[in-house]
Amino acid sequence: MAPYTWFVKAYDLAGSTTSSNTFNLTVNVPLPAKPATPTGIDSLCVNPANSTFTTTGANYATSYIWSISPSGAGTIMGTGFTATVSWNSTFTGSVQITVKGHNTQGDGPVSDVKTTFIKSLPAQAAKPTGIATLCVNPANTTYTTTGAINATSYIWSISPVNAGNITGTGMISTVTWSSTYTGNATISVKGHNICGDGSVSTGLTVAINPKPDQAAKPSGITSLCQNNPNTVYTTTGAVNALSYTWFLLPANAGTLTPDVTQKNATAAWNSTFTGIVKIAVQGHNSCGDGLTSDTLVITVSPLPGAASTISGSATVCQGQSSVTYTVPVSANATSYIWTLPQGATGSSTTNSITVNYNNSAHLGNITVKGHNGCGDGAISSLAIVVNSLPLQAFIPTGATSLCINPANTDYTADSAAYATSYIWSISPVNAGTTNGSGKTSTVTWNSTYTGNVTITVKGHNVCGDGIASTGLTVTINPKPDKTLKPSGTITLCQNNPNTVYTITGAVNALTYAWSILPSNAGTLTPDVTQKNATIDWDNTFAGTAKLTVQVIIPAVMA
Repeated sequence: MAPYTWFVKAYDLAGSTTSSNTFNLTVNVPLPAKPATPTGIDSLCVNPANSTFTTTGANYATSYIWSISPSGAGTIMGTGFTATVSWNSTFTGSVQITVKGHNTQGDGPVSDVKTTFIKSLPAQAAKPTGIATLCVNPANTTYTTTGAINATSYIWSISPVNAGNITGTGMISTVTWSSTYTGNATISVKGHNICGDGSVSTGLTVAINPKPDQAAKPSGITSLCQNNPNTVYTTTGAVNALSYTWFLLPANAGTLTPDVTQKNATAAWNSTFTGIVKIAVQGHNSCGDGLTSDTLVITVSPLPGAASTISGSATVCQGQSSVTYTVPVSANATSYIWTLPQGATGSSTTNSITVNYNNSAHLGNITVKGHNGCGDGAISSLAIVVNSLPLQAFIPTGATSLCINPANTDYTADSAAYATSYIWSISPVNAGTTNGSGKTSTVTWNSTYTGNVTITVKGHNVCGDGIASTGLTVTINPKPDKTLKPSGTITLCQNNPNTVYTITGAVNALTYAWSILPSNAGTLTPDVTQKNATIDWDNTFAGTAKLTVQVIIPAVMA
């Protein structure tokens, strides 16, 4: 019950007043009526600013008591038609706001509930998935997330921003990559709703691998000769290269074989190639080929051409001099190298040489080859036959003892090396004449000549005469004189002791033949001179015995 004080004021025409006496009146006031349902925002996002709720009031209420449920949602303040909520920064969910009137009699009934929903931000998005290794200038690439709770859309990002451009607002995005970017790029996503953005996902690292840089120019020998030994060429490589390919042009110059590092390659040269060669190298990796290196230019100089046929005399004699030999000019030759047989001398570095053969020169080959700074060309060879003077002939063979006025006699010599014919001679020249130019010569003897004769022979060929042989001595014997009568005892007794008989011999006789008749008279034995003979008489013989001596003339003297 609330006390009230009443009084009355009276007014006259002039406006004056007169108050009555006061008196007290006690009136009984009821409890407040049910307030109207609070009004205010229907939904908010987490950690909102303070919010105001209002009611139109309740009869009999002199003040209001506001309530919020759950209490963890925040605190509500105000005792009038309006109340302010200070929200808990982390609360999300449904909140019930109520109000009731209050007066001296107490609290009226609680209003109907005003429900406000505190919405959450999206949860952290799931880490994107997709291709994590690419090569420079890749095609557009798609990345996906399984999403984030409370998200209504998604915000994708790529870092660094120059890696490319990412598009998409859903759980799938597409990256349009920069054509030149290499390195790591991070792709992330966050959920979004009306309240804002959720936490960014864990980033997906994508490696954009470069192609190799341009390979370093090869290094190595750049001036070579034809048919050069294998040569090694080297590159310092190319950044990001894992392997290398070597190039050699033209292909017929040879072959290149890399080692295990592929930064060194061995050139095996074609033995016939000459000219300009270019060597280059290119790096490779899983993303493709780098730029080919600058070219190393190599000059392969030719050897001299093969020497042509040598012109000049192929048959010479020992001792022959000033024999000229010539070969046509050989391509690419700057000089010439000549070789000569044993016993031949001469010197030249041109395509012509003058040769002298000494007396001991032998058959062999003259060779020549062109020469230059790269080496020697193929050899040309001319076989030289060096004709020797004949060697000394062997002593002739034939009859060495003849009788005066013998028949023509043949004499023979064994072959003399290098002789093509033979020259026979007889000394003294009045002993006779020789006939024949072969290994046999016939002597026609002077019919009256007696004494010793020397026969010699020497070989002959186009180069001249060899040394004459040792002479063969031939004796031309005169016929012997008649035999003289033997001398000795001519009257003997039967069974006489041995008796010696003697002859003085005959001029020019060589041997003698003794005989006794009858033969049973005894045995006749000449001594070594054959000018004395001993008779051993038969002891039974008696009678007349006849002793004779005959000169033996050899058949050649008959």
